[in-house]
Amino acid sequence: MQFVATEGRNFGSYDEFVARAENWLETDNFIKKHNSDPTSMSTVGHNQFSDYTEEDWSKMHGPVDDPEHDLLPEHLVTNLAAATSKDWRGKCSSPVKNQGAC
Repeated sequence: MQFVATEGRNFGSYDEFVARAENWLETDNFIKKHNSDPTSMSTVGHNQFSDYTEEDWSKMHGPVDDPEHDLLPEHLVTNLAAATSKDWRGKCSSPVKNQGAC
């Protein structure tokens, strides 16, 4: 797998390699489905986290399904019409960067 070489992955066992490959393929399927959706307003791709499990994410960022993160602050509802779309490319954005553990 090119991903293993590109990201410099080393696995402790063949079983771990197989499990990580399955995670990567699951991510790849998600990417293909998302990017082929004509209603999607974004594209996604592989990065150094493509073979991560939920446990890996939890170690880095805390629990994935933390209910406290589902709470949205209250906001004032107005009759102002919002734009139906906005293309931010090249204006207020930059390419995706690895922010480490930020």
